[in-house]
Amino acid sequence: MNIYEKLNDLQIDTNEHTEQLSHFEQKKWAKRVKRNLGRSKKKSGKMLMISAAAVLVMSASIYLTVPLVADEQYSGGSIESFVSQVQPGDYTDYKKVVDLKQETTSGTLTLHELMIDGDRLFISSLLEPANDFDFSYDKQLEPEVVINGVTSANEFMAQSIDEAGNAFTIYNEVDLAEIPAEEELEISISYHSVLGMEKIELPEPWTFELTVPTEEMTAPSSQIEMNEVITLPEGHTMTVTNTVITPVSVQFDMELSDPEAEKVSFELVSPGGEKTIYGSSLMDSLNKGESYIRFYNYHIEPGTRLVPVHYETLEPLGEGIEVPVINP
Repeated sequence: MNIYEKLNDLQIDTNEHTEQLSHFEQKKWAKRVKRNLGRSKKKSGKMLMISAAAVLVMSASIYLTVPLVADEQYSGGSIESFVSQVQPGDYTDYKKVVDLKQETTSGTLTLHELMIDGDRLFISSLLEPANDFDFSYDKQLEPEVVINGVTSANEFMAQSIDEAGNAFTIYNEVDLAEIPAEEELEISISYHSVLGMEKIELPEPWTFELTVPTEEMTAPSSQIEMNEVITLPEGHTMTVTNTVITPVSVQFDMELSDPEAEKVSFELVSPGGEKTIYGSSLMDSLNKGESYIRFYNYHIEPGTRLVPVHYETLEPLGEGIEVPVINP
């Protein structure tokens, strides 16, 4: 049995936490793409990590509520919609609208919006495939990103949204090898291949080269060192090493004691008792410094707690820890 047949046999429960996550987000987090074949493939919450040699085919298509018409200039969906449809933010001050077009034998790709949030680059594009280019919502464009000469890390997330009029919004979230510190960003974004049940190299890549002031496409962030230990009922532990807060997300970096600690979900609980489930996560006890829990569009109040919960029942597994209030 090859890797594609094995992927087809996987059972993914995307109905967990449906009260907090929209149908869109359930599908988005189930399409996490992982290119580093050396690391184990783990499912955490709404996120499935697989090799970039294969992308799991999902069984739903998503359409715009308003169809496109000939005289409308539409360049693709917003980054806000990719991050969250449940509680969409407004990232106007942190994202860059570029609307660069390139046409190849495979069709026209418009690079629409870019935004850096922490160590991640968000990309929104619009693909108008050529008549003889076989593309659908269950296929993904694989991004290659270089910023100021540094090639992006080995992980990315991808989403293709089927629009009216033979067009697709293409979303990518790319992990950066390092956070750019320069005042100006020299960015190269290219797409050489399509991922589906097999990887197909494009006859001509789409390539975009641009220079952007860092402040025009980067969300400000604040970081605090914590080193707070959360002990689970059976003695397994996780150490929250850092908290990074931006206008887009709140991320808790962690180190886990053992594989059993990977089987935990998390909620933020406000002083009034309101609970918010995490947006994305990576739980990896084997690679220190790799684990994190991330919440989107969340405003931390004094007294907010990060609480571990059972990954199926969402029953609390302790009191958790109080989250520091810092402003990005």
